[in-house]
Amino acid sequence: MNLDDSRVAPGAARVFARAAASMVNDDDVIDTVTSLIIGCTDALDADGAGLVLNRPDGTGLELLAVTSHRTEELELYQVQADAGPCVDAARTGEPVAATSLREIEARWPELGTPFRAARYSAVYATPLHWHGQVLGALNLFWRHDGQDPDRALAQGFADVAALAIVHAGQMSHARIVERTRAALAGRTVVEQAKGVLAVHHDLDMDAAYAMLLAMAHEQGLPLTSAATRVVGEAADRPRRGTT
Repeated sequence: MNLDDSRVAPGAARVFARAAASMVNDDDVIDTVTSLIIGCTDALDADGAGLVLNRPDGTGLELLAVTSHRTEELELYQVQADAGPCVDAARTGEPVAATSLREIEARWPELGTPFRAARYSAVYATPLHWHGQVLGALNLFWRHDGQDPDRALAQGFADVAALAIVHAGQMSHARIVERTRAALAGRTVVEQAKGVLAVHHDLDMDAAYAMLLAMAHEQGLPLTSAATRVVGEAADRPRRGTT
C-alpha cells in the first residue's frame, strides 16, 4: 500500500487502524473485511461495495463480504455469470471502471438488467494482491454516472483487506489457501443468520442484513459471532417450546 498520508481522510484512517488492530488480535476475518468495505464506501462516497475472492481450487470466484443485500445480489450475479468488473479485476489483476450504465451494458451486456435492478450506474473494481498473487477484487458501486474515485485510496482499502485475509507475515501458498477457505466458510453462517432474521422479524433480506450488522455493533461482537448467536438461538427455540 502506497498512500500519501495527507490524502487519507480521518474516517479512512480510523478504519485502517481498526483493521490493523484486528490482525494483531486475530479477530474475525469477515467482521474486519466487512468493516473495511463499509469504511471504503464512506471514504469514497460510494453507495455500495462487495469483495470477492478467487476460489482456492481455481474454479472461479466466491463472494466474501458486502455492504447490503442489494449489492450481494449484483455481486452473485457477476460471479455466476463469470462476467463483469469484479471478474475482470480478479482475473487480470488490473483495475476496471465503468462510469455509466450505457458503458456497463456495452462492456457486459448480460449485466444491464442486474445493474438496473440494483439501481447502480457506475462501478470501480480494484484487485487484491498478495506477493504476486491476485486473491480477488474489491468492487465499489454508485447510483450516479460519472464517478471517478480516488484510485490510490481504493487500492489502499483493497491492500488492507488482502492483509486481513492472509494475516500478514511470510505465508506459503498452502497457508493462503487455508486462510481463504476459512474466510469463505465464515460467510455461510452470516447468510444463515440473515435468513433467520428475515423470517423472524418479517424483513426483506436487505433490512435483515442491516439488522445483523447493527446487532454485531451493539453487542460488541464480530459479525460471524453475532450471526452464530442468531442461528444458535433460532435452533434452540423449538426445543425450549417443547420442554
